[in-house]
Amino acid sequence: MPTSLSLGILYVDHRLSFTPAVRPFCGSLILPRGPGRDSGATLKSARAPGPALARPRFVIEHAAALALVESGNLGEAVIRIIRSVCETLDWACGALWAFDAQRDALVCAETWGIALPEVQVFLEATRQMRQAEEPGGLVRRAWLEAKPIWIEDVTQDKSLRRAQDARKAGLHCAFAFPIKDGDRVIGVMEFFGREALPPDRELLESSVFIDKGISQFMQRKQVEDDLLRLRAVMDAAPDLFFVVDPQTLRFLYVNEIACKVQGLTREEYLQLSPWKASGITREELVTIYDAVIAKPAEAVTSETFGRALDGRRGWFETQRRALHVDGRWLIVIGSREITQRKLAEQSALRLGRMYAALSATNEAIMHSKSPEDLFGRVCDAAVHGGKFMTAAVLVPDTDTAWTKVVAVSGDGENALRKARISVDEATAVGRGLVGTAFRTLTPCVSNDFLKDERTAPWHAVAKQAGMKAGAAIPLMRNGRAIGILQLYSSQKNAFDEEIVKLLERMVENITFALHNFEREAERKSAEEHVQYLATHDALTGLPNRSMFGQLIGMEIESARRYQRKFAVAFIDLDRFKDVNDTLGHDAGDTLLKEMSARFKAALRMSDIVARFGGDEFVILMREVSDVAQVAAIAGKVLAAAVNPVTVAGQECGVTASVGIALYPEDAADEQSLMKNADMAMYAAKEKGKNNFQFYATNMRSR
Repeated sequence: MPTSLSLGILYVDHRLSFTPAVRPFCGSLILPRGPGRDSGATLKSARAPGPALARPRFVIEHAAALALVESGNLGEAVIRIIRSVCETLDWACGALWAFDAQRDALVCAETWGIALPEVQVFLEATRQMRQAEEPGGLVRRAWLEAKPIWIEDVTQDKSLRRAQDARKAGLHCAFAFPIKDGDRVIGVMEFFGREALPPDRELLESSVFIDKGISQFMQRKQVEDDLLRLRAVMDAAPDLFFVVDPQTLRFLYVNEIACKVQGLTREEYLQLSPWKASGITREELVTIYDAVIAKPAEAVTSETFGRALDGRRGWFETQRRALHVDGRWLIVIGSREITQRKLAEQSALRLGRMYAALSATNEAIMHSKSPEDLFGRVCDAAVHGGKFMTAAVLVPDTDTAWTKVVAVSGDGENALRKARISVDEATAVGRGLVGTAFRTLTPCVSNDFLKDERTAPWHAVAKQAGMKAGAAIPLMRNGRAIGILQLYSSQKNAFDEEIVKLLERMVENITFALHNFEREAERKSAEEHVQYLATHDALTGLPNRSMFGQLIGMEIESARRYQRKFAVAFIDLDRFKDVNDTLGHDAGDTLLKEMSARFKAALRMSDIVARFGGDEFVILMREVSDVAQVAAIAGKVLAAAVNPVTVAGQECGVTASVGIALYPEDAADEQSLMKNADMAMYAAKEKGKNNFQFYATNMRSR
């Protein structure tokens, strides 16, 4: 990337190169003396150096290399090089010229000359000059032609504007060569002697070495300055930054915040192995780095669980990118803590699952025929809807304090059936979650099951089964506990306050259902209460308008957060009124229930169908990828409706008209989505029914 390098009063534009250190300047620099031959000639004569020049040449090379290695800035290095050349070969002065982007001209950046007044006057005039843009002159020719230029006697060269000043200073011979960054000229160095001298091939070779040395020095200093600025920025950043060598698997850089997180000094951190610091194996880390290097243009993002700044364990989002620097690959890593965001996402996800489990539980209550059937359905709802790894209902044995499993679902079924659990406080196995909840009549939770002293008797079996958190909710009847709803999760901290409240609601619903089993005379009141809690349509068992509104609201939030799409489909049964008028409402209800079952069977497991009343149904198609997928689902719905239904001994044929609105293409809020899907449904009816239509902006509102 082009950048600007400050050289005193000018800005030199050159390309950066990641050079670890400047290489020692080596080569030959010979400035011959003697009578001149060709004024203004380029360096192309081939005069071999004599033995007498070997020492000056060595001195110049050594001085130039030393200047480039030891100098703190370019100006200091250039002055030392000019001085060493002039003093070694008894030349009068020299200068470095560079292109000033702001002034759009070549300007004098650095000078050095012997302590003669006339030479210092010449240098002062040189420093005040701005090189002309037209060809000619010493510096301009070296710049434009990108090669060394020799003038045997500047006082005789009419193209040189400083000829008169040089004559007054007693200067004759002049030599200039370009300083390059790759193929691009970024400056010119010139020298003046007090004698007229012919050009020499050896000087060309020496100038190339000086050119490369200065170019590398500029690159090195720019890289060092950039790295210092970059390090200051990264040390001040709140995120963690690392640079790793994937070949040696060693840290090359860590920023200050990363050191604070681990409580280490930078030197101590750099001695760590990256795989140990990240908590994974060496082989896993090598695989990760290989994948990053395979796609250097892309940043690979991952989420990991590790230690946070205050010592807590937390979630981190990590981005890794591969950079090819100076012939080798480096892995640049940025990491930030996302614990709060992650916990919020997980909480929202758990809440959504719990609402689904609560809904499924209420549906199970409606369809259960006995307490045993209810318990089994509730456990299934908690596992499949709430995504708990294990759910069970335990009741104490009538003759002892031991509990028995009356219903269980999930991966930990075998472990739970083998576990010995009591409600007797006198025993260790009676002071766990189940026994405590049973005696205190309040929920008992452990969000870190394997480190909870109360659960110590079951640590081994829980570890083997993968249980990391647990909750016990008492099932109450007439003010006393009659059993325990036991839940286990494969994630720590799975039972926050809101989840526990929903579990209590679930248990309340179960208790209420049990009460209805015992008191058939109060069944009607219980059914009304259950239906109120369940928010399901009484006829079909489908979610009703209220529940569907909550579900679509949650889906909009989830889709907005994760950039997902979903669809809403309105369904209206064609000729349903004819069935009602001809065969009666009972037949119509039978038809509606059959259609409800068919619609549910035609959908994916993640989709939801609800009934709004009459023959109106609505479907929420979650996480759809494209219009074709939605059309395929709509086609299955139409196919499910078109098959005849036998009602009251008669075969009834109905079809469906389906209108579809997509999120976010057609609308971004619940009300607009429902309205647009409704308009699309009417458009389907106008096109002859038994078809589906996607919403379009030219549809008329009804």
